[in-house]
Parts: sequence; structure tokens; C-alpha cells
Amino acid sequence: MRAGPDYNGAVPAFSAEDEYLFRHPLLRAAAYDLHLPGERARLHRLALQVLEDHLGGVPPAPSTAKPELDPHPSNEHSAELALHARLAAATGEPSLRARELRYLTRAAIGCESRYRYAEAAAHLEAISRHPDLPAASRLPALLRAAQRWDDAGAADRALAALFAAEAMPDESRAWQDRAARARLAGAVYLHCGELGAAEANDRYALRLARENGDGAGELRSLGDLANTLQEQRRFEEAEALFREALAIAGERDDRRQRAVLLSNLAVLLGRTRGFRERQALHEEALRLHREIGNRRFEAVALGNLGQILWAGGDFAGALQCHTAALALHREIGHRRFEGVELANLGRVLQDLGRLAEAEDAYLQSLAIAREGGNRIVEGCTLASLADRRRRTEGPAAAGPLFDLALGILRALGQDFALGDALTDYGLCLLAAGRVEDARTAWQEGAGLMRASGDADSFERTVRIMRAECAAQGAEPLDRPTAPSRTAPSPSRAGRGPG
Repeated sequence: MRAGPDYNGAVPAFSAEDEYLFRHPLLRAAAYDLHLPGERARLHRLALQVLEDHLGGVPPAPSTAKPELDPHPSNEHSAELALHARLAAATGEPSLRARELRYLTRAAIGCESRYRYAEAAAHLEAISRHPDLPAASRLPALLRAAQRWDDAGAADRALAALFAAEAMPDESRAWQDRAARARLAGAVYLHCGELGAAEANDRYALRLARENGDGAGELRSLGDLANTLQEQRRFEEAEALFREALAIAGERDDRRQRAVLLSNLAVLLGRTRGFRERQALHEEALRLHREIGNRRFEAVALGNLGQILWAGGDFAGALQCHTAALALHREIGHRRFEGVELANLGRVLQDLGRLAEAEDAYLQSLAIAREGGNRIVEGCTLASLADRRRRTEGPAAAGPLFDLALGILRALGQDFALGDALTDYGLCLLAAGRVEDARTAWQEGAGLMRASGDADSFERTVRIMRAECAAQGAEPLDRPTAPSRTAPSPSRAGRGPG
């Protein structure tokens, strides 16, 4: 219905945009579908021409060797231009498919340079399927898509892209390509929690690097394998590899890799050494990351330092580190670590008594973990959320969440995380009055934590348990079960009938 005159009696002017804008998506779709396919293609061709005229013409072909696009007015609209070119191809104009590929490539490079990794990955997958792409370029495009999915925190999408790449013929078979693919597969499997497959790929990449005298590849592969062994709680092996890699980084004067290795070694030492040594390593790594301008690892180092401060009881310092790390991860689009930092932030907020904010952080972390198929973070965050609800809503609200968390962590074989969750579950059972079940669960979890070597975390867990037991007037859960008064004595139980 048209508007009437305004208060001065004048009829307002209308533009075609105002008159014919279909505001409801279903109406837009219906109006679009009313056109015959050939007419739709013609309209997309017209839209492409108008946009190109408005945006400075067809841009030059991008160079895949450069990490950023040369300036051009169309850069921000590359994905839209690619869509119009694809949908206009039905007109039969030969240049349209090539234009689509050009715009897709520009869109992918532009998204990568702005840390929009999920969008870049989607564009790269479309590129790998494009009919005009040379056959030899399909596999590299798909592997690059897998890397970007992993960067975006979508480990399940990255794994799917890797599986699709395995089904493609490999024209090259060069050892460098095989090593790069193995390093990528190792990282993706690690992020999916499939540690055996991650280790196999890391070792294969390391062997290829050593056989071919590739010092840089050996350095990277040593660090990758050490990280995987650390996740398997094989701490002595992991530490030896980290120190070997640090020596190589020093010989090569590779400050970037040295900073990354220092960060990862500090995480390892956090499970096997004292507070001061690992804090000093984190601080040195953070300084190097900032000097080099490695913002991604600066964010990771801030988060690691926050965990150290939290474990030492400096909740204000931990809050500052995790808040800064979260902001950086969001700025650079590091989605997987955004989820990790939200979970870390939730723990700090919980200990500060800011329970509503803690729950919100846990729920955001859980959504990101599920979105990206990160089962380890999903299981750990579910356990943290369950413990939060135990404290405020009681054991009945927490029980189903603990069941989900324990199921995930048992299936993944994550002993330390499972142990941590089991000790919290023991406190949930204690609150429900199931004292002996609580003792069984807590002691199983404590055994897993103790075997994993993280003395500081285990001591903190014991302190929390003792405080909870004291508050409820119960014996500490780390003490053996008291013998039942009605049980037969050993001498009587050992006798036969009569």
C-alpha cells in the first residue's frame, strides 16, 4: 500500500528500490523463481556488468605467491562477483567461467589475509571443483582448504577435506608435497583427538625431512611430534624432542620457531616442573612473539600464561591474560582457540564467583567446539559446565552433563582430562549423598591425574575435595573405604562350610 501525502500535502517520492523491495526471504525466492532459467542467467550477467563497471572493471588475475591482493575497488565484492559470474554462465558466454574462477581466487586470498578462515576454506573448496582449474592445481587447492578449515577451528571440516584429497590423483608425488600433507594431517588429527593417527603422520613427516636434509621441515616436524606426545602424556619423550628442536632453532637463528617451541615447552613443564620455571618460559615466549609480530602465537602465549597464573591462585592476573588472549583470537579469526580461551575464562570467572558470566563463557565455548568438531574441548567444557551447575543448582542438574562429558573423554582416551572430570563428578556424587560411589569415582580420577604427571593441578584438586568433604562432614575421598561392621572377619571368611 502506498503512503499518503505528508502533513504539508506533498506526495513523497518513491524509488524503484523502495517500491519493489521484497523484504521477506520467501517472497524474494518466489519472485526469483518466477523467471525462466535463461532470463535469470541474463539478469545475473547484467548485474555482473553493472558491478564491474562501477568497481573499476575486471581486476587482474591474482598472484597465489603473494599473501595479499593488490588494491582494487572490487576486492571487497569478489565473492558476490563470483556468484553472479557462475549464475550467468548459462548464457553461454565463454569468458564467464574464467571470470568466476578469478573472482573466487581473489575472494579466497582476501579472506585469508583478513583471518576469515572459514570463508576462505569454502572458496578454496569451490576452486578445487571448478571446471577451468588445471588438474594439477586441484589437490593443492583442496589441501589449502583443509588448512584453512583447521585454522578456523573446524577440525571435522578439515578432516573431510583431507579425505577428499586422498581420493584425488597426486600428479606430483614429490617428497616435499608428501611431507607437507603429512604435517597437515598430523595437526588435523591432533585437533580431532585422534592421537595415534596424528603421531603416525608426524613421524612420517619427520622421516621425510631428515632423509632429504630439510632442516626447516625437521624443526617443524619435531615440534609437531612433541606436541602430539605431550597430548599422550608421554612427557619425557616430548621434552627431549622440544629441547632438540630448540637447539636446531638456535643453530638456524629461527626466532619465530624458537618462540613457538618455548611456549609449547612451557606448557609441558607446567605438568612436570615448578611454577617459576614455566612462568619464565611463557614470559620469554610472549616477549619474542610480540617482537616478531606473531599475533596468533602472542594470543596463545597469553592464554598459557593465564593458565599458570590461575593455577597459582592469581585470579585477577589470569583474568587479564585470558581476556586479552580472547580478544586477540577473535580479532584474527582463530576460532578454535577462541573456544579454548572461553573455557579458560569460564574457570577463572567461576573461581571469582562471577557464575552467570562463567556459564555464558562455557556455553559459547561449547558451541564453538561442537561447530568445529573439537571433541576434546567439548568434553572438558561439558565437565566444567557440569561442575558450575553442581555448585549452584545441585547434583541433579549436573549429573546428565557429567554423563555426556565422561562419555566423550573416555572414548577419546584423554586420561588427564578424564581424571579431572571424574574428580569433579565424585564431588557431585558426594553432594547427592552417594558417598561410596563418590569415593570410587574420585579415586579413579585421581589415579589418572597422578599418572599424568601434573602435580600442581592434582594438588589443587585434592585441596578442593578436602574443603568440600569438610563442609559436608564427610571423610576425605582419598582415604580407603572403611570396612563394614557386618562383613565377616578374614578368619571366618576363609573357612569352608561347617
